[in-house]
Amino acid sequence: MPLPTRIRFDALPREAVPRSLTASFTDGWSVDVDDKNFIARIVEQWRAQKLLLPDV
Repeated sequence: MPLPTRIRFDALPREAVPRSLTASFTDGWSVDVDDKNFIARIVEQWRAQKLLLPDV
């Protein structure tokens, strides 16, 4: 049974912190995809996944 989990990350050292605060996560989402079957393949792969549960 999936349970909610809290994750805590350590602070990065100053030299490891990205220098830009303008990273855009939406750029990749705003590009048109010419492949008409793209969504169908994604849904097919998603539905084909199996939940791996330990034997109890």
